[in-house]
Amino acid sequence: MALQSRNLAGRHGELTAMGRFSEAAELWLLKVDAMVEEGRRSPGTVETYRRQLRNHVLPALGEVRLGEATTPLVDKVIGAVKRKWAPRRPRAVAASSRV
Repeated sequence: MALQSRNLAGRHGELTAMGRFSEAAELWLLKVDAMVEEGRRSPGTVETYRRQLRNHVLPALGEVRLGEATTPLVDKVIGAVKRKWAPRRPRAVAASSRV
């Protein structure tokens, strides 16, 4: 009975622990779209948010259930994105920065 009520809550636009991160992201984007309509965000900002979600966040977290999205998991994803996209430094520069 409790599981059934959680599923019903999720069908009415409410987020539950069983929902996926991708569902929460979509609801958030709808709110950001409304902010554009109100003149509180620029369309370019929203496009940047969508691109970052599509390219970095959703591939890593999209299928994670909200109840499983812990701080260590999110920190791990952020670290992986930073390592992947950090500018590469030449060895000479890296070595001189340690002196």
